[in-house]
Amino acid sequence: MASAVERVRGIYNPQREAIRAEQAAERQALRDRQSSLHERLLRLVDITGITRRRQDAARKMLAAEHRRQRRELTERYRTAREDAVREVRARSAAAIRQAGETRRAEVAHIRESHAEAERQAEAARQQREIEREHGRQIVEGKIADWRRDRKDGGPLGQESAFARALERAAKKEAQRGRGRGRDDDIERER
Repeated sequence: MASAVERVRGIYNPQREAIRAEQAAERQALRDRQSSLHERLLRLVDITGITRRRQDAARKMLAAEHRRQRRELTERYRTAREDAVREVRARSAAAIRQAGETRRAEVAHIRESHAEAERQAEAARQQREIEREHGRQIVEGKIADWRRDRKDGGPLGQESAFARALERAAKKEAQRGRGRGRDDDIERER
């Protein structure tokens, strides 16, 4: 859009400079005519002031004509600039709209894939929590078995009672069909 405006400026800047130079030349020519010796003498001799009023009127008419010319040039420039901007916007509107639609589709896809990843992560967290709870129950069962063995067995050594408790817990776990060990869990998470 900036290049379109620059192009219009490039067209109208020489015209603006030409009008400026032409108007300056016209003002100087009027000044030269009105400041000639003959005109100055007429102004001095004229008691009624008609010469002075006529010269003032000529200056005002010239100034009004110059203002009109500058206004017309400014209006033509403004119209051309707005047309250029409108043309650029019309050409690029479809591309801008297409880029917006593409971006919205990509953002929706990213959000969807993130949601899917979040669902998978949540499922993995829940599975780990279930496994932790299961492990906690096994340990509590082993501790309870160990305590029961200590009470039932009398003065047995701690190591042998604990070993029997671990064997019973392993048998219970095998009966449940959940004979995975700690290393299996680590390999599965990778």
